Amino acid sequence: MKEILTNLIIGILGGFLGGILVYFYQKRTEKSERKNQLKNQIDSEKKILPNDFLNYIDIGMNINKINELIGLPTYSFEIDDRDMITDGLKTNLNSYYFENCSLKITHDNNQVTSYILQSFPDSNIEFEMPDSDFDKTILGKFAVDSNFEEIKEIIYESNYRESWFGIVMYFGRRGNYYDYCYYGDLANYNKLYDELEVKDFIGHLITAYGVSSDSRLFRYHSYY
Repeated sequence: MKEILTNLIIGILGGFLGGILVYFYQKRTEKSERKNQLKNQIDSEKKILPNDFLNYIDIGMNINKINELIGLPTYSFEIDDRDMITDGLKTNLNSYYFENCSLKITHDNNQVTSYILQSFPDSNIEFEMPDSDFDKTILGKFAVDSNFEEIKEIIYESNYRESWFGIVMYFGRRGNYYDYCYYGDLANYNKLYDELEVKDFIGHLITAYGVSSDSRLFRYHSYY
């Protein structure tokens, strides 16, 4: 009886472990196939970044792997503004341009430290809003609303070329302990820009989205 029970337990454990191995093998195969599809789509003449691209990039990824996936950047910069501003940084920035969006990635020691994606009209690119009531949110179709409550800071830029605001948020464990930034276009307000509050942006469309290990990197949204 004891031997039968032992064999039964071994059989159950073997089946369970076998099922887990098959599951992870299938997931790995699906991910590999999806990356190949992604690369083929980007390599096409239209150079369109897929709507779900943000699911395939993360902080800490090797920048060379990203270049293999989406191609070489249109522009590359080495930024060092430590002598210009008190909280200046030294980093590297790559800019990529597609028909439906632009993508900026900062990296140090070949590891991604931030990425910012600017959607063009009707691109339908999905992005993440951990506290949102929606399963999926679309750049250019999702506006600042009551979900933007506990914010970290508001940043902005206004010059002859562009005017934008950025709402920086931190979600802790829900956001993998990264900072998130939601960008939109600045409008005319009856107050100074540095006095703006979240309530001033209610109804403004979110047109760009960023994730970073250091919220100071979000200001490089202005770089070409």
